[in-house]
Amino acid sequence: MTSTGAYDSALHRRLVVGFDGSDSSLGAIDWAAKEAEARGASVRVVSSYSMEPVIDFGSGATGTGVDMTDIATWCLDRLETATAKVFEQYPGVVHDIEAVRESPAMALLREAKEADLVVVGSSGAGAITRFLLGSVTGSLLASCPCPVVVVPEQLHAPTSRIVVGTDGSEHADHAVRWAADEAARRGADLVVAHVWKYGYHLTMGGIDRADDFTPVDAELILDQAVEAAREVLGGGVSGELIEGNEADSLLELSTTADLLVLGSRGRGGFRAMLFGSIASAAATHSSCPTVVVR
Repeated sequence: MTSTGAYDSALHRRLVVGFDGSDSSLGAIDWAAKEAEARGASVRVVSSYSMEPVIDFGSGATGTGVDMTDIATWCLDRLETATAKVFEQYPGVVHDIEAVRESPAMALLREAKEADLVVVGSSGAGAITRFLLGSVTGSLLASCPCPVVVVPEQLHAPTSRIVVGTDGSEHADHAVRWAADEAARRGADLVVAHVWKYGYHLTMGGIDRADDFTPVDAELILDQAVEAAREVLGGGVSGELIEGNEADSLLELSTTADLLVLGSRGRGGFRAMLFGSIASAAATHSSCPTVVVR
């Protein structure tokens, strides 16, 4: 395993949070504030009042009839109220806010260039907002230069346990390295998990399980990741080899973890796309905050 290309999480001491007015994004601010207090970092909270094309269309092609000054003021007032409510609980954490007239994804990606983490909630308010937030999160998971944390609306009690999923890819290697560093910082145990399943092929009699070396490959992938994590963390690292569905298995592990850490892509071609969809599913449905690392 190599850390080449991995993000240096000790560089900026700054967390960036996206806020859209939902309870989920309010929870993301709270999580980021607590995390910043532990890290000795500052927090920047960003909200967008960008008008979606469907809204502009209803007011004319040029947006006539929409007072952007009033919208900007409303957005900033809502942001000030939300952050004041959270940060009064963390008086030692330096924070600032910004309301921007650009897409949420573009605003957060711009801010991410000088951040250790970008933090968002797992769901927005209402069907349209949830759809838009999903597209924002998808853009972040695909392109963000720093790790992205997706925080669920409800958090369970701390467990002092971090779970990292690996498939042997470069992005997964970075995720294992990040998770090991984080476990060392928190004094937490680290579980390295590799989920695998047999391949199948079509025969004259139907579909049969392929006679391949998948179980052996799975053990090698897990052993290498566990060894790499132990180089960083020493003790407190265990491995879990799971035969089954990747997303379901990782979501089950998230029920007893403080963080679920994943790489943003998997190994080559279709596998890379598949693992990206798994990271997205985990980020949406995980019982604990999910950290996606490029």
